[in-house]
Amino acid sequence: MHPLWGAVYQESGIPLVNGEGAFLNRAEEVAGAVQQWIAANNDSDGWVVGYGWNPALAKDPGFDRHLLDRVAGKRPVYLLSLDAHFALVNSAGLERLGAIQFPPDSGLIPEASGGGPSGLLLETPQFIATMRVVGQLEYAWKAAAFAGFQQRALACGITAINDVVTDLDALAFYGCLLQEGRLHLRMVCSPYGPLGIRERMQAWLEENRIPADRLALGPVKYLLDGTPGNHNAAWFQPYTDDPSTSGFLTIAPDALTEVVRDAECRGYDLALHAAGDLSVHASLDAIEFGTEEGQPHRRHRVEHFDNMTSNDRRRLTRLAARGLVASVQPTHFAEVYLATIRRVIGEERLQREYPLKVFLDAGVPLAINTDWPAALTFAPLENLQLAEEHGDESLTPQQALLAATAGNAYAMRRETELGAIAAGFCADAVLLDGDPTEPHPERLKVLATWVGGTLVAGSVE
Repeated sequence: MHPLWGAVYQESGIPLVNGEGAFLNRAEEVAGAVQQWIAANNDSDGWVVGYGWNPALAKDPGFDRHLLDRVAGKRPVYLLSLDAHFALVNSAGLERLGAIQFPPDSGLIPEASGGGPSGLLLETPQFIATMRVVGQLEYAWKAAAFAGFQQRALACGITAINDVVTDLDALAFYGCLLQEGRLHLRMVCSPYGPLGIRERMQAWLEENRIPADRLALGPVKYLLDGTPGNHNAAWFQPYTDDPSTSGFLTIAPDALTEVVRDAECRGYDLALHAAGDLSVHASLDAIEFGTEEGQPHRRHRVEHFDNMTSNDRRRLTRLAARGLVASVQPTHFAEVYLATIRRVIGEERLQREYPLKVFLDAGVPLAINTDWPAALTFAPLENLQLAEEHGDESLTPQQALLAATAGNAYAMRRETELGAIAAGFCADAVLLDGDPTEPHPERLKVLATWVGGTLVAGSVE
């Protein structure tokens, strides 16, 4: 999950949706929403942020920084796409962001036909810029935005979150909230690669005496590709609706294997974002060839793990012994997403999407969670429902509940203190009005939530 992105861009920024709640897919509609918001909030020269434009707009030559310049003037504007893999920035925003350094082939800052940046940011540059904008926002404003999200998260039964951070600013934000007594969720922050940034972040936590049970570092995140909906997930075969492309890898396979070897030596876990069958294949290769058989291993999880070939399925059991963990987001199974995926990859590949049961049958530890705000909801009970209604790959209610609790604790290396109600574990608990091991968990209500034995949402009256 990306709670800072969701709290800042989606919940507190400009909602780029129409009157029916559909995400905007026309350039003039996006410009109109920005113009209307600025007219009503013209008392500052700070960032104007928003979320939700259709990624298909990235192919519109008129969807560029000049579109926003015409309605925003000198006010910096940063708009995150629905899938959170693109951003559109105006000229004032690009100037305020400054230079964005990123590894070759890990993303793109396209040039405009007339020269200079178009204003679009794709993949790694977008990720860096999105967090940089958050770092430039006023602390009090960010804290208020996060507080609203946090209360909703606690009220729906979330007790711990794994976020992804690109710099010390985001980590320090959570640290400040914790020191002020305003962080009630347990936070695990995954540094966005390269590996060296983790050492600097760990040093900051230790210097500031941050309690590790409340705020700690998780696996180092690497982005291998984009998403199927924006044609940037990497596949062996071309996209069905656009045979001119099969997406692309943002890191070379040999380089990724070296990252795994380095992580093993340093004692770091990895979180590898992989959505297409080629990027999943590259992830599995890196884990197989970057680790040594018979040796203690780290826990390297593949995030999303949308799709894989039959050959890769056959080696899952072997790779489970090498530290492979599957981290899957059932919230992406919703029909609003599947309709797009069906169109872009076709029916045959769609049948291979999100193989939950395959992971369990192969002995691969499974964690199910949410990708909010790139997914429409972060509610755990809805996540369970989608995992239990996934055709031949459906989980039983018991399997889904374990993957959402103990599975996530294992993926975060916290299985001896989180993920179960047991002696010696942290007193994190959720009270429901029914049994989550029965079908249709989405019908249940969360009555109360505790973190560390403290009631943080609801009541027991």
